[in-house]
Amino acid sequence: MDEEDAAERYAAEIRAATVQRDDPCTTPVWRSAGPLPAPQWAAPSDLTDDELHDAIHHLALMSGREPLPRDADSAALAAEMAAIRQELGPEGVLTPWR
Repeated sequence: MDEEDAAERYAAEIRAATVQRDDPCTTPVWRSAGPLPAPQWAAPSDLTDDELHDAIHHLALMSGREPLPRDADSAALAAEMAAIRQELGPEGVLTPWR
């Protein structure tokens, strides 16, 4: 899945009225070797480690941050999430669409 594919999937969900254009969701690019998960609403705590890494990577790119390496430890990931939340502000909801 690449950025174009993610945008197409998001547009399809908007057309299907699954999500509205202003709903807080992200369309992370799946970078893992395993099969692409089925789209569904998920809170960060619902994600697998691979999905969480991809979601954080995507959010970092969206906020103009340098993404963490794939092997970043949990402390670095938690700090990155806190920084991204700070940058997104009160309206930024980190509930990824996967």
